[in-house]
Amino acid sequence: RLMTSPEGFQLIDPLSDPADFAKYKQRFRWARGRLEVAEAHAPLPALFSPREFCVLNAFDDGRRTFVSKSVQHASMPGA
Repeated sequence: RLMTSPEGFQLIDPLSDPADFAKYKQRFRWARGRLEVAEAHAPLPALFSPREFCVLNAFDDGRRTFVSKSVQHASMPGA
């Protein structure tokens, strides 16, 4: 469970804010765990604008697997 917690996400991405991982735009339950649509940020060097995009995060509790994929979502048109 650590790796699917906000603290676990910070281990994966040390530049991230753990509080951001507890936020999601939409959540779905499924037989193996949960799916979450969330806003993601990719900081870039000062010359570039930070990138914002939408991801679908899948948490498979039984297999202890986490997968994330960029997606389009109505809450972030054009992202």
